[in-house]
Amino acid sequence: MDDRSDKAKLMDGRRKHKLLTAKIKNKMPMLYETDGVPLHEKDILVKFFCPYSNWKWYGCEYDPESRTFLGRTDGHEKEWGYFSLGELEELDRNGLPLVERDCWFTPCKGVDIGEKIPIEEIAERVGVPKEERG
Repeated sequence: MDDRSDKAKLMDGRRKHKLLTAKIKNKMPMLYETDGVPLHEKDILVKFFCPYSNWKWYGCEYDPESRTFLGRTDGHEKEWGYFSLGELEELDRNGLPLVERDCWFTPCKGVDIGEKIPIEEIAERVGVPKEERG
């Protein structure tokens, strides 16, 4: 059953694809399932973007009931938080969808989208003894 709004369905037709396919949805961990995993190590499984600006949304967890993602938004700032699939589906300008799914996106880790690795972890990886770390 498709419980999305009529506007969301209309935008799918205009963009010629769904923002979130069943295949991607089935691979997404539920919200809070990856708590404890550092942001730079989280699996980024889907990318949305606005072709008319520099805005991007990267999803790593998803709740199908509320249709909410945990992920990173790159817009005016780069920040982690929650964003709504329903809102992305309905964004339009003069009847044209403003958000697309990057159909050629390859899943990656948070570090691959620019998430910083904490300096303490870098020091540990390269073998700097704890007593020499600033």
